Amino acid sequence: MMKKIRLLIVDDDDDYMILMRDILEESGLSFEIDEVNTSQAALESLKRSKYDCVVIDYLIPGISGLEVMKMARGLEMQTPFIIFSGFGDAELAEELIKQGAADFISKDELNLDVLQYKINAVISEELSDEVQLAEVQIKNITIGELMSSPQSRTNFQSFV
Repeated sequence: MMKKIRLLIVDDDDDYMILMRDILEESGLSFEIDEVNTSQAALESLKRSKYDCVVIDYLIPGISGLEVMKMARGLEMQTPFIIFSGFGDAELAEELIKQGAADFISKDELNLDVLQYKINAVISEELSDEVQLAEVQIKNITIGELMSSPQSRTNFQSFV
């Protein structure tokens, strides 16, 4: 059986977090997802459980996603962090990666393809052959497009 990818998602926007979880659950990869909406809750989860990857919003209540990552590093946690933001640009991405983030995703460009690829890329060393992305069928629609769609949540299944 394929190993489940343990993922922590941190975002204070519930609609966005629900869409991200739904997209990942439809992805064909096997995820075990925990969700929290504050930096404090993220740190508590990181202390309590081991994750393969953390997908965290740059701007969350409390301290920034970057600061959460730095605190995790201070506790000797090497979990890869993918930081995302609705306000991101190339400079922010470069700075976050210099500071130790495994990757950066702008909310504008976030879709199933990008999310799966980046998660797979940062955990591939740990999981190696257990995760086979090539077999996964991908729908190229961004979360922003889903959220602004008139059907939005009600017809979400038709997109995946």
